[in-house]
Amino acid sequence: VFLLALPVGASEAYRRHRSRLVAVLGGAAAVNGLLVVLSAARVYSPFVVVGYTDRAGLGAFLGNAGYAGIALALAAVTLLPFLARPGRARLPAIAAFLLATAGLLATRSLSAVAVLLAGTAVFGALAGGARGRRILAGAAAALVAAALVYAPMRARVAGVARAARHGEWNEAFTARAAPWLAASEMIREHPAAGVGIGNFGAEYPSARIAAETRYRRRLVLPLMATNSFAQAHNDYLDLLAGAGIPAGLCVIAAAAILLARVVRRGRRDPDAAASAAILSGGAVAAFAWFPLQIVPTAVWILLEAGRADRRLREDP
Repeated sequence: VFLLALPVGASEAYRRHRSRLVAVLGGAAAVNGLLVVLSAARVYSPFVVVGYTDRAGLGAFLGNAGYAGIALALAAVTLLPFLARPGRARLPAIAAFLLATAGLLATRSLSAVAVLLAGTAVFGALAGGARGRRILAGAAAALVAAALVYAPMRARVAGVARAARHGEWNEAFTARAAPWLAASEMIREHPAAGVGIGNFGAEYPSARIAAETRYRRRLVLPLMATNSFAQAHNDYLDLLAGAGIPAGLCVIAAAAILLARVVRRGRRDPDAAASAAILSGGAVAAFAWFPLQIVPTAVWILLEAGRADRRLREDP
């Protein structure tokens, strides 16, 4: 179903109505960002969530904190071209951008910060001009400073750094070793055709046990020894495990070629630069999350991929 977003993104209807869809995305990001901030401050939350960490209730209407952080980061990247654009849309875009950014910081998701920084860097390099690049560089510096000033995020960064210094990479990557190594076992066992798209969750328990046997260590989440994963938390590994190496590499190569071409086009086309920023943010998010399996992020990334392809075909 998600793949239908590709031809829709390449359609004339999407080109004509994109600004309205961005307004909807920005409004949703503003609402969710505000709710995450209020939940983090223990002022108000629309849901009562019980989890093994205090981040469990920071997902607003998007799921968990990681989903919310990635979705808010991509929404903030989408709003970048509207921040300096004159007209009535500028002030709402700025307000939505600030709320989305505040929300992603409140989720304490380092991946979300990386996504926003990547998208900001790409857009600034391609379309900002000298003045725009200075403004975006200042905004990126402000984002990093805010992350370090915000005590819970600072504690998160310190915990990751401490785990990395002691070689505890599973802890540093928030227990990502379990799904990543399980995916590697699936790829090793079924290199040609994979285990089937969507079958990662079903194959995970036996693959995790195989990985634990190979590396002689338990691969579990802290306080959740019976954990299981439905996704590899890395869309590249998930694709290779599900579709096999040949098909997976073809899809990854196609996405990389599209991104490289739209980045090159973005130096002379602001619309292409905006798409390049969004696709770059999605590519970064896919290393530690699964943005192509989360509805609000997958649909938007694929719409922009279709839009980028249309721009390239219209004027290579």
